[in-house]
Amino acid sequence: MSDGDRQITDITDAARLLYDGPAEEFITRRDALIKKLRAAGFKELALDVKALRKPSVVAAELNRIARAEPEAVEALIAAASSLRAAQDEVLSGGDSDLVEPRRVYRAAIARVASSALRHQVKVQAAIQAAAADPAQHAQLRDGTFAAEPQATVGFGSVSTPVEQPRAQPAKEAATSTATSKPAPTRRQLTAAVKVAEKAFNAAEKRLRAAQESADAAAAAATELDEQAESLERQLAKIQRARVKAQTKVVSAQSKLDEVTEAHEAANRGLI
Repeated sequence: MSDGDRQITDITDAARLLYDGPAEEFITRRDALIKKLRAAGFKELALDVKALRKPSVVAAELNRIARAEPEAVEALIAAASSLRAAQDEVLSGGDSDLVEPRRVYRAAIARVASSALRHQVKVQAAIQAAAADPAQHAQLRDGTFAAEPQATVGFGSVSTPVEQPRAQPAKEAATSTATSKPAPTRRQLTAAVKVAEKAFNAAEKRLRAAQESADAAAAAATELDEQAESLERQLAKIQRARVKAQTKVVSAQSKLDEVTEAHEAANRGLI
């Protein structure tokens, strides 16, 4: 079935169509599409479409960004995949460098989040959550989120583990046993990674809280500025009214003086 210039063959097509528009129009557009599907004989697809929910404010903004910045979103997904591959190698005992993949990943998040027009902090958190979960990459590309994606704990925060010591010949190892520290075990490396992840996540949480506080303060400042401008406009209006009133008083006083002089002159003529 077609809807305008779009072909609707499955729920994915329907979701792309419905989530590509203002959130406040979602219900009306969804119900209209359901009627068309039923009339065309696509009853099962109509039921699936009926289950689609109106997007939250943050989800709607995320969907808008996905359509406005497809290249930036694709670059973010590629950066997230590269970082995940590097993390997997580290956790399996490899010596992959995480610094550069992490830098590219964070830069990609910032690039996509910079397109947000509102709720920047929450939108950035949603972008990072979607990028961190490969299962949500299709929705991120298509812009079909109904709710904010939830964060994957620890992704993007793995610290580089202690470098494994090179293998030593038996004789050299025997002479250095007393002075060298034992190599960390796999369990120790995993524990260290988890500790680093926990610290990083806590720091990110504090940062988000600080950013939300900053946003709230900025919003309050903007509101106060608007109130001040409104009061200034009211004051200017009152001042203009005052000037007009004073002008009228002066004019009335002048006319009164003229009448008084004429009356006095008339009285003098009668005497």
